[in-house]
Amino acid sequence: MPRRVRRDALRTLRTEHPPTAFLTVNGLTTIGVLRTLEHAGLEIARDKAVIDFDNSELSTLLHLRLTVMHQPVGELGRRPAELLLEQLRQEDTAKPKHEVLGLELIVWESCGCE
Repeated sequence: MPRRVRRDALRTLRTEHPPTAFLTVNGLTTIGVLRTLEHAGLEIARDKAVIDFDNSELSTLLHLRLTVMHQPVGELGRRPAELLLEQLRQEDTAKPKHEVLGLELIVWESCGCE
């Protein structure tokens, strides 16, 4: 996957109107984008912002502190299971539920914010 990520990031950088920021969805994608930007001679934060939506342990291994969208991973697994069990207990009387779990933006160096 990192090879494809690097290829796609480079293609994106070469467009007529390249983005000012990259929002990545997992640690491997983030690493691929960071490597591509660095190999292109761009400075993370100053030239291009990078925000990771995964907040994985991989981000702790990087040379800069990565801006991340923190997801409540435990709740993402626990809450659907609770809702399913609740529906099974109620059988025919259960009504569909829609819940939104919160995200937290943790701003660090990679976004270029002060």
